[in-house]
Amino acid sequence: ASPKGPMVGPRSYHMATSVREEGLTVSAPSIVSNVPVQKIPTSLLGYFSGGYQPSNSPSFPSTLIYSSVSRIDYSNDTTTVPARGSLGTPTFVHAGTGNADFGYHAGGKPNPQPSTVHRIDYSNDTATASPKGPLSLPRHSLSATGNQSFGYNIGGYRWPAPVYIRSTIDRIDYSNDTATAVEKGPLSVQREQTGSTGNADFGYAAGGYNVVPGGNNWVSLIDRIDYSNDTATASPKGPLSRTRGFGCATGDSSFGYFGGGEGNNNENLSALDRLDYSNDTTTTVDKGPLSHSLRSSAASSGGANALPQ
Repeated sequence: ASPKGPMVGPRSYHMATSVREEGLTVSAPSIVSNVPVQKIPTSLLGYFSGGYQPSNSPSFPSTLIYSSVSRIDYSNDTTTVPARGSLGTPTFVHAGTGNADFGYHAGGKPNPQPSTVHRIDYSNDTATASPKGPLSLPRHSLSATGNQSFGYNIGGYRWPAPVYIRSTIDRIDYSNDTATAVEKGPLSVQREQTGSTGNADFGYAAGGYNVVPGGNNWVSLIDRIDYSNDTATASPKGPLSRTRGFGCATGDSSFGYFGGGEGNNNENLSALDRLDYSNDTTTTVDKGPLSHSLRSSAASSGGANALPQ
């Protein structure tokens, strides 16, 4: 993978969304309608929000939690990523997904964990994101994916007890996004710090941190959510080629990519795994690798294979 960017400032635990993140089909008129000629088509943009900068950095003597939203232009991806709007509140270890018009960034920290859902309007991306939702319960370290109609917020960690790591799947209905998200699923195993992506029919949540017999552990499990039957328990698929958590995920209509993260020996990973949606019961295939070993990153994509012909 090629280094691009950079971001406005160093950070981790941030989140990203884009119009074609899951290879969603977007008709050409919807991309350009009511938009000035000089505006970049939203299909060529990705949005990164929030994040965390620890206080042990020489450049940042104090801990910073960001509320900013930065936008990457896929047609000019070597320049510094410009800042756009704001989430309204500083947030990290949250989740993001969306459709052709909006990005939904949900949950996160600092404590107490919010259940807030922030909506970024791609047609007016310098404005502060609008509060929506909320989630069915506050939590952080969750992941998200979805299709053109719904967003699914998956797993995560909730404080206080009795149940810390969750198997909860919350569904946001984009046509009614002020209502509380509806609980669906659940995952086959409760987990936090998964990487999630998918296509128009299925969502995949991979890896993550789980309480297992004998202790805590990163896992290689992939769970598949069937959007046509989203009240059922997610189906185990895959697995990943290695155990990992704190990884990121993106893809198009045919493949999902799971990159980076942390392994069971606390090592940062550069590995990039590819899941073939047409054959999702096999172990993922090693691709890449990334240019650096990293964890707590975010991912987005242009979904080039789904562009209108």
